[in-house]
Amino acid sequence: MITKIFKLFLGFFIYLINPLFKVKKNRWVLGSSAGKDFKEGAKYMLAFLNGIPNADACWITNRKIIKKEVNARGYRCYLNYSIKGLFYSLTAEFIGTSTSFGSDINYCFKKDSRKYIYFVHGMPHKKAIYDQPKRRMPSGSIGDRLYRKYVAGFKVSDIDYLTSTSDFYIPFLKSAFRSENVFTIGMPRNDSLFNNEMLDKEAFFEQHKEKFIITYMPTHRDYGNCEVSPFLFEHNPLANDFFRKNNILLLIKNHPNMATKVIDGKDLSNIIDISKSGFDAQTVISNTDVLITDFSSVWIDYLLLNRPIIFYFYDNYEVEDNETYFNIRNENIGSFCNDENELLYLLKKIFINYNSFQPSIETIKKHHKFMDGNSCSRLYDLVSGN
Repeated sequence: MITKIFKLFLGFFIYLINPLFKVKKNRWVLGSSAGKDFKEGAKYMLAFLNGIPNADACWITNRKIIKKEVNARGYRCYLNYSIKGLFYSLTAEFIGTSTSFGSDINYCFKKDSRKYIYFVHGMPHKKAIYDQPKRRMPSGSIGDRLYRKYVAGFKVSDIDYLTSTSDFYIPFLKSAFRSENVFTIGMPRNDSLFNNEMLDKEAFFEQHKEKFIITYMPTHRDYGNCEVSPFLFEHNPLANDFFRKNNILLLIKNHPNMATKVIDGKDLSNIIDISKSGFDAQTVISNTDVLITDFSSVWIDYLLLNRPIIFYFYDNYEVEDNETYFNIRNENIGSFCNDENELLYLLKKIFINYNSFQPSIETIKKHHKFMDGNSCSRLYDLVSGN
């Protein structure tokens, strides 16, 4: 509470002096994960901008350890409440966020010539923002509204550019954000799936590079307020034996909102929970041979790799938690199952006849207009008027 009050009073002051600071051409500030991490589309856009001679770009974070990490990668990074961090936030032409409008970067107030870019956390399979069920929307107290105005500095309706992977998602994004500013240019984070040099180099995956890797990546339940998704095959030793005998590794990566609820010590020889590892999602899926998911939008990114997908629907999510824009069962994307017996049966079939379970090019094209790894470049040309 003390921290929030400090941020709010600082926001009052910065709001008053904001008009004194002019926007600097082609200056960018980027952030994600409520200022706590270096991930998502903004991360990959920063890497791209670092190679543009006249781009003045930096990362904004609330954590010193993230500042140290970003600096070690050769990028500029400032703490949100440092003098340099505030100066960049007050003078940037482009504000780019990936996760939360109100907390990725603070004090980015509206002004002439300033543009707001939202890289979109994921394509809208689940209903989002204004389309979410009313029972789960924030209450919008006076304190919340003051915080959004004087600490966040901008709101959803201020966004000038929303990124989409294909025209299929445009009506959903327009509806979710109540905005016409949606552009099909691809997701900047997915450029890394075409250029492995952009991916984080993790010793864990180097250690297991000879294994056939299956990754389970479910979405959160009740926005992180519900029980964590099941630890797959926890009570089925025959499944772990099958994986061990066939050099298969099953990874479980829960949504970040659920990671704190993961119980440690459940790992088996060939079933490992990596929810608390901090691995970038793009690094994980790039090293994954088969993806298991449910209503997480990770499958949309994963389509670009043209690898098998299994949808494991173990609960009544669409009715009891969050509605969806379209019925995934009607899409020719992957295989479907509702219990662990069906899941193991599908995994065995895929392992034996891998190629027959790969999605078709027609399916991929429906969800991705571009398959070239140039989304950052397209975004830069769009917002720069090139």
